Amino acid sequence: MNRWAPLLIILASTFAVQCFKPIAVETYGIDGIKSINGFDLFEAALEDVGQVSHKGYMEEEFFVDQQVILYLDRRGSSDALQPLSAYLDEISSIWEEEEYEGRPASILILLRDTDASVALWHQVALDMPDNSEERTAAEKQLAYRIFSDWLPGGAYLPFLGVQQSMAPEEGNLDPRFPIQRGTGFGIQVADPWPGLDQWYPPRNHPVKESIWYYNPHWRSEISSTQAAQNRFGKLPPGLQVRRYIEEFTPASASRLGFPLSPEALESFAKDATAIRRITPIIEVAGRQLLLRIEYGEIPVYIMASSEMFVNYSMARPDSLAFLHFLLHAVNEKPDKGDLRITYIERGLVPAEQQVQKERSLAFLLAEKPWGLILFEFMLVLFVFLWSRFPHDRTPLQPEESGSRHFREHFEALGARLLRSRDRTQAFLSLIRLRRKNPDQVFPEWKQNARIKEDVVLNRIRKLWE
Repeated sequence: MNRWAPLLIILASTFAVQCFKPIAVETYGIDGIKSINGFDLFEAALEDVGQVSHKGYMEEEFFVDQQVILYLDRRGSSDALQPLSAYLDEISSIWEEEEYEGRPASILILLRDTDASVALWHQVALDMPDNSEERTAAEKQLAYRIFSDWLPGGAYLPFLGVQQSMAPEEGNLDPRFPIQRGTGFGIQVADPWPGLDQWYPPRNHPVKESIWYYNPHWRSEISSTQAAQNRFGKLPPGLQVRRYIEEFTPASASRLGFPLSPEALESFAKDATAIRRITPIIEVAGRQLLLRIEYGEIPVYIMASSEMFVNYSMARPDSLAFLHFLLHAVNEKPDKGDLRITYIERGLVPAEQQVQKERSLAFLLAEKPWGLILFEFMLVLFVFLWSRFPHDRTPLQPEESGSRHFREHFEALGARLLRSRDRTQAFLSLIRLRRKNPDQVFPEWKQNARIKEDVVLNRIRKLWE
C-alpha cells in the first residue's frame, strides 16, 4: 500500500481536476469536444491548403487524380499500416507497366506519439503564484504526464522497412525527476516536493523544443525553409520530438521489446527488395522525424510524430504555416492551382478489400455499437426459436373449452370461503344472495357447534339448487 499510495493520490487529484474543475479537455483524437488533443483545427486548416476529399479507405484512382494522400493515425495502432505494402506492390506494378502516365501521388503518414498535455500543464504551472498550493498541484499534474509519456507504451510494428523508435535519452528518468518507478507497478513521489526549476526540463527527457532541419528531395515542390517562409509565413523554430523514424533491420528487432515471428521477418525482407531508397527529409537534434521511402514507383513519407497538429499547437500561426509547408514539401506532382489532397480517415487498406470484409457477420459483430445490438437480437431470436423447437417430452395439450353450470362456480366460491377466518360472515353473503334465512341453513350456529367441511359444501350446493 505504501508503494501504491502516491499513485492513488495522483490519480485521485487528476480525477478531481478533470471531473470537478477541469482546466481543459485532454481527450486525444476525438473531434467536436474542444479537446486540446483533438484535430478540429488540423482538419479545418486542410481546407485552406487546397482541395480536400475525405475518404474512408484507399482507391487506385487516388494515385492518378490526387497529389497527396494523407493519413493521420489517431489510435497508434499497426493494424492500418500492415496491409499497406501489399497494396503498394500492386499500384507500383501498374506504373511499371506504364498503364498511367506521370508520377503517382505521394502518401503522407502521420504517426501518433505524444500529445499537448505536457505543454498545457507547464503553462498552467507558470501562471500560478510561486510557493502556492495551486502551483504545487499544477506541477504534480505536469510531472505525472511526463512520467506517463515516459512509460513504455504500444509500439508500431515495423512497416515499409522502417520503425518508430524512442529517443535513447528516455531509457531512464533523471534522478532529479520527482516521480520515479518503484518496485512492481508502484511509483515513488518526492517528499518534500521540489520546485519546477529543479527538474523541468529533466536532463534525460527531451521535452523542450529542438531546432529542426529540412533536407528537400529533388522532386519536392519546396526547395528550402526560406522558400517555405516566404510562401507560407514564419515556421516554428523548434519541434518537440520524443520518437523518431529509423530504418529497420533484423538486428534492431530486439529494441522493439517483443520477438518477431519468421513470417514477419520474411515480410520485412520482401519490403526491403521493393524499397529503392530511404531519404531523411526533416531531422530534429540529429534524429529523423520525416523519412521519404521510394517504394517501387510510389513515394511514401512517414512522420514520427503528429503532436504539432493537435488543437493546442494548431492555434499558433507558425504551426499552421508548418502544415502548409509539409503538405507542399511532400508533393511530387507540382502544377498550377490548389493542392489536391485525399484525406484517408479509416485505414490504409483497399476499399474493395474492406467491402468484402464488412460483408462478413464477424466484422459486424466486432463493430461498436452495432455488434452489441446485433448480438442481443440474435440472442432473443435464438431463445424464441428454441422455445418453439420440438423437445423430447410431449407438450401439454390445451384443455378443450367446455360448459359448466354456474352451480359449480358457486360451490367453488363456498369452498374458498370455508377456509376464511370468519366463516359466519362469509357464508351470510351467499345465503342472503339466495334470499334464505341463515338460521334455517345453518342451525348449528346458535349452539356454536362445529360443522364438518363436507356438510357445509353439501348445504351450499343445495342452497344454489
